[in-house]
Amino acid sequence: MQSRNLLRLLRPRTFVVAAVAMLLSGGAYAFTASNTVAATTAGNGSGTVSGYTVSGVTYTLSNSADGGTAASPVITAVSFALSAEAVAANVSAVISGSSSTSEDYNPCTNSGGTTTSGETSGGTWTCDLSGTAGEPVADATTLTVTAAQ
Repeated sequence: MQSRNLLRLLRPRTFVVAAVAMLLSGGAYAFTASNTVAATTAGNGSGTVSGYTVSGVTYTLSNSADGGTAASPVITAVSFALSAEAVAANVSAVISGSSSTSEDYNPCTNSGGTTTSGETSGGTWTCDLSGTAGEPVADATTLTVTAAQ
């Protein structure tokens, strides 16, 4: 009985089936072995995150625009300098008057600075506060400057 099974395995048809199976599996291996992956970089690290020093803060006041008067002017713009390079800067002037409280962030533009790779150093940042103006200067409680490098 064992010799009959052995003879059945040694038939040419069995060898052909086995050879085809090996060729197909070898071909599949050849395709997976030929994949290439581009070199990449991965990792993590740490760095110091420090704040900016804001200096030279000046306000533009109006006695007539947005409801200001000589006795009670309103803030229409603010200008300042940053201690380091920045891509963008925004300000929020919190004006807590009897009629409203505003904490909207207003974008700023830089003039006179040097821009390298999208970051501006030096110069004066100026922010239009006309969206928060209309309240007397006396009601201004906080000026918040945000900047990103």
